Amino acid sequence: MRLEHLRFSTGRGFLRVEPMRRAAALSAPWPDSWQHGVALAEVAQASLWADEPDAQEAVATALERAEAINHPRSTAYACAAASMGAEFANRPGGAALAARGVAAAAEARDWWGFVHAALWEANATAPSSGSDWAACLQERRRQLEGLDGPHPYLAWMSVGEGGGLLRAGDWKGCTDRLRVALGSDPGVAADVSARLVAAQLATLQGRQQEAENHLARADELFAETSGFLAFQFDAVRAQVRLGAGDPEGAYEAAITGATSPGVPPTLCEWLCPLAARALADLASAAGDVDGAGDVLMARLDDLVTRFPHVIADSAYVTPDYRALLDALDALYAAESARARHDPDETARWRIAAELLDGVLPWDAAYATARAGEAVLVRGGGSREEAAALLRRAHSRAQELRAEPVLREVVALARSARIPLVGVGAPGAARTADHPIAGLTARERQVLDHVVAGRTYGEIARDLFVSEKTVSSHVSNLLRKTGAANRVELAQLARHARHASGGPT
Repeated sequence: MRLEHLRFSTGRGFLRVEPMRRAAALSAPWPDSWQHGVALAEVAQASLWADEPDAQEAVATALERAEAINHPRSTAYACAAASMGAEFANRPGGAALAARGVAAAAEARDWWGFVHAALWEANATAPSSGSDWAACLQERRRQLEGLDGPHPYLAWMSVGEGGGLLRAGDWKGCTDRLRVALGSDPGVAADVSARLVAAQLATLQGRQQEAENHLARADELFAETSGFLAFQFDAVRAQVRLGAGDPEGAYEAAITGATSPGVPPTLCEWLCPLAARALADLASAAGDVDGAGDVLMARLDDLVTRFPHVIADSAYVTPDYRALLDALDALYAAESARARHDPDETARWRIAAELLDGVLPWDAAYATARAGEAVLVRGGGSREEAAALLRRAHSRAQELRAEPVLREVVALARSARIPLVGVGAPGAARTADHPIAGLTARERQVLDHVVAGRTYGEIARDLFVSEKTVSSHVSNLLRKTGAANRVELAQLARHARHASGGPT
């Protein structure tokens, strides 16, 4: 059994059922020993991961035997396996079972058992995409620190916490946790887990070479990658390949994860949206090349037929997890519509942006930008709606430092002549900042909007006046400043502010 744990923690391979069954058989002559109890629990865990038909029966046997043995080590492992079994079978009570396992592992000072139970407690408490999941791990990490747990186990907990913070949009907190994990030798498993989270963060923020380096190091450290179901190799690899402009590689990585044997791998919920995004990117690049579109649509049809919805990591669906699945389902449908150039693409992106908002910040920023693009390119909405969507995406991407989304939004806004900083927003000039003398208060307000690049219609709606009144104010501004047109008027105002030391 220890050999199997070492094989797991050094990335030589994922947990196997047969070695655990052999451990249980070897310890069977001592049925009241904690060693036999732990072996039975590990048979249950390995069977659950392998999705074997008798896995739940093995869970019940392990828990029953642990109750009889009444030793903290066997209790810790049996309760962790029972929590895992509850999650897989859509039964409540998983969090309480895992918490009991944590307490037993702390009593036995079994650090492997402690981390295992703590991770399943978090899984049973909240979706791994939210701050509640990270908070649960933070509490257990601090408990482990108080017990003087070894750094490799603290690092493992820190990485899990950091991954949850990343998915919740707290990239600064994620960076702090990664710094702790990699501050000294964390051991192979924690190192690889940290590299995968770091690669994901670097990709989302546009540091592509850093992402490639982290992923390459994770591949070097682990002999097993896609088959290592507890780690998010496939989802992260798909994201990194998309960041590198390699949609074909992204599609292959996502499909590998989606079709892997056993239970779904970590971050499986993102695999279908990532695969559809890769096909949409390929369709955009193919353009009108003869036959290319038909092949891509056949691949998309096959994907959607095999996976009509995103892959759920657990049968036990809480309201929060349902919100996550619904949001990613909407993203999946929007990417599929983009690949097909469907007439309802704009509506699909609107729905995705709305459902992702407040659930998955990174995906929400991306979907909002796509929604703005769809309104501009596909139609189905007004220029004002497109401007509002792009500004919202720009603001969110700035908070996240999501450079790839920022670049897309800025390019779209520039081509559509949409200002991203609205009047009254941070970075916009205030009415009192105008150094041009002789203007009325209303003319100063109109000039603010002209400098921001607003249309007559947008200015009229914002100031609650008619477009004819706006036109009259602009005519007065041109006369008073001597500017030949609106563009020259805006340039004149910017130069005047710059000369006076005000914001431009």
